[in-house]
Amino acid sequence: MNDPRTKFDDAAGAAESFIHAMKRLIDTAFDGGNEKPKDYCALHLLADSAIREITEAHKAFDEMEAR
Repeated sequence: MNDPRTKFDDAAGAAESFIHAMKRLIDTAFDGGNEKPKDYCALHLLADSAIREITEAHKAFDEMEAR
């Protein structure tokens, strides 16, 4: 489909998938050890923030559609 909602949902879904893959890569790179360096936490916080921004973008798109 070429409608804006489908394009938006597809792009946001792809971004969420990439972020999920990055989080798994972070876990692998730091070997899932018990002692996590600051970089480990910072990278996970960054990925979580990106997911929150995608969620906010969904809310904004929904509000625009409702108008």
